[in-house]
Amino acid sequence: MMLGARAASAAFCVSGLTLSLNLGTASALLSSKRVQKGDGKVDLWHAVQEMKAADKKVCVTVNGPYMGGMANVVAFFNEGVEFALKAGVPFVFPPLRSSATTHKDIGDEFVDLFGHATEPDDACGGRASRHDASCEKPCKAFGGKSFCGPEEKWAHVKRCPVANMSVDLVSETPRGDAKCQCPNLVVLDGAGIAFWGRGWDYKKTHGYLSEHYWQAESSKAVPVNFAAHMSIPSKKYSVVAHVRLGDVKKADKHSKIALKRADPEWILAALQKIAEKLPESCAHFTLVTDAEDQEGGEVGSIVSKFASRTQGRKISVVGPEAATVDAFRLMTHADVLLAGGSDFSRLAAVLARDTSAVFVQDFQNSVVNNVRFSRPSLEFLPNRTTLPLQRLTAVGPKIAENKALRRLMRACGALPAAADEAGSQPAVRLQKVRGKVSLKDGAAGSKGSKAGAAQAKKAGADASANATYVAAYQAFMDKWPVTRYNMFKSFSRVTKYGRHKFPGTVLKSPGLFKKFDWVVTGPYSHKHGEDPKTLFVQGTPDQLDNLLETAREQFDSSRHDRVLVLGGSDMWLSEVLTHTDNFHTTEHNPDGYHDIIKAQAPEVNGTLKELHKYFGRIFFEAKDMHIGDVRTMPIGLTEFNLRRQDVFDTCWPEVEAAGVSDEAKPHGVLAAFGIYHDLSHCNRGLGRAVALREEARAWSNSSAALAAGVRTGIVEPLDWWRTLSAHKFMMAPAGCGVQAPKQLEALMVLTVPIHHRAFPAWDDLKSYGFPIVVVSDWSEVTKEATGRWWKELSPRLVSFRENCLTTEGYWKLFTGQVEYCS
Repeated sequence: MMLGARAASAAFCVSGLTLSLNLGTASALLSSKRVQKGDGKVDLWHAVQEMKAADKKVCVTVNGPYMGGMANVVAFFNEGVEFALKAGVPFVFPPLRSSATTHKDIGDEFVDLFGHATEPDDACGGRASRHDASCEKPCKAFGGKSFCGPEEKWAHVKRCPVANMSVDLVSETPRGDAKCQCPNLVVLDGAGIAFWGRGWDYKKTHGYLSEHYWQAESSKAVPVNFAAHMSIPSKKYSVVAHVRLGDVKKADKHSKIALKRADPEWILAALQKIAEKLPESCAHFTLVTDAEDQEGGEVGSIVSKFASRTQGRKISVVGPEAATVDAFRLMTHADVLLAGGSDFSRLAAVLARDTSAVFVQDFQNSVVNNVRFSRPSLEFLPNRTTLPLQRLTAVGPKIAENKALRRLMRACGALPAAADEAGSQPAVRLQKVRGKVSLKDGAAGSKGSKAGAAQAKKAGADASANATYVAAYQAFMDKWPVTRYNMFKSFSRVTKYGRHKFPGTVLKSPGLFKKFDWVVTGPYSHKHGEDPKTLFVQGTPDQLDNLLETAREQFDSSRHDRVLVLGGSDMWLSEVLTHTDNFHTTEHNPDGYHDIIKAQAPEVNGTLKELHKYFGRIFFEAKDMHIGDVRTMPIGLTEFNLRRQDVFDTCWPEVEAAGVSDEAKPHGVLAAFGIYHDLSHCNRGLGRAVALREEARAWSNSSAALAAGVRTGIVEPLDWWRTLSAHKFMMAPAGCGVQAPKQLEALMVLTVPIHHRAFPAWDDLKSYGFPIVVVSDWSEVTKEATGRWWKELSPRLVSFRENCLTTEGYWKLFTGQVEYCS
């Protein structure tokens, strides 16, 4: 199991997203006119819309007091996020602190669960307005007593749906003197939010919360030995079950606590069935619990019975001695998670990676039939399976249906039964402790500390040195084909030579873009002439529609010599031509995806026919299907990645020094993918992208991969180019956008990418002369095969890089000057 951090910076606000939202009892309000209160207050929905209409920047946040523990606080956040998504305004995460004074008190452990948190007053300091949103009516006014809860006292408490809260747009005065980043902050009063039911409904917000959770995880100093710290062998997949005894003790069947009851026999039945699927050689079982007594009582019984029913298999127990945040992290990082009825474990089930196998207790909403205590099923999320509580015989078949578990089963079937005892060496882990890699250590040709410090001080004060650095950066972007570029905002780069500043106007567009008559992308555009011959257009439905509309109006349809390159986007060709976007959908049908698209063939062919009225040669970057004569555009470099890696300290030296000798490349196949994006956010191909990536990940950790010389692990950005250059091959499974810049980066350092023949893009590239390997199954990668491939392809690598992998080489391919490059 890999528990490495991804190299990504966290973002904390929702931008103007427009997602459909069902606000339940507030739905009538959203379609009504502005509600002016008698005291001058305005309902929240229309207040936000009025401020937006006046070109005011509006943000939303939540403030306590809250009720309950960590998961309850997230439920309050969830209400605010859902409103912000619907309203199209940023949400600012406040510190996650519980108001509970019981055993649920979490202190500051989860303050930054979703990234760096901002206190409401800090988020809107300066001459700005803070609008406190509160509820003016008792909760029974929004749905009767049943909406409030079973107790009579709740009927008169002022709690209402978020959209029904009120704000004062007139009498509230500006606060503070400093510069303000969010001039109009709306603070939702936690004491006034009626979050029953909706607070635990993540259908509209899961993608956003999950993205921010994992981005936050990547920025935290999680120890490399986290798995060892939690007693999980690094060679095994982790199976984690949450057993919260507070939810199983003294649970009267008619009390609300009975909703969360998970009978120990249910836990045992589920763990036993999982153990039958995953052999001991590749899976380790852990119980996370709040029980003080880990040898007796319920936990001791589960451990001993599990051993007797599984021929002595052991379960590690992580109890109250562990930090709560570590216990939660253990659950979200698990390869297999068994979540009970506790909201704590259900939240872990929500935030777990979509590629993990997650089994969730069937929540007993019928025990107390009230909206306040309801918990919706999580099966709208990929690889979440609800397990029945009453019919234990049905647990096994339900577990067997989980696709993520089946992928693990296939991977485990290839592992040796006794790898540890036999002395077999695991796949080498290429991992460094976060924060321990310095620019000096990672840079080729770095000098001693004293000389380097003196040089850095001198260069930092020398404007000509900065100009030289900027010019060299521009030269790099001109030489190599950069196809994703958004550098029109200023930024700075700290290198071993000092800090270099890039003003917003100092960089010109990359060399490849400068060759096109028209370039139309989101971040950058230029147009030379009204009827261009060569066009680079972002491959999205809206840009394609705009292009066709422009072509109808001003292009000469008798010309067929135009070249259209559609790239710079992860959207698949089938999506763009059918005007669909499967990135955010929850539908899961990876096996039937192609059949669905083929059913739309008339629409696809109609669009392609119209394109050919104006364009003779058409290239598309994310080519997922054979459609007409559309060719594959080879992906270029992403300038943003170059910024993160620092091209002069880590990239260019390795490119220049790369060779094909055994000394230059002592290692076989590198398998390092899914660090920046693990694809849990991507539903392209209705789950096909994730399935392909997980197949590659599972195989790369198998004994067959080990025998083939595959090395798996995490490579920090500053070590990427050096590590890549030391390998003869690199596994390059499809990403969210079919291709990924890594395939080009590999060839730059004379490393051969290996692709899975899941999409026609790879065979297209091979037909252009790209020295790559395309396999129909990863099992084709063997020691003998890599030796044969290297003997065949390595003599071509240097020539291909010089003649074909450059800006000029790409241009000749696009314009038809060459059809095959070598």
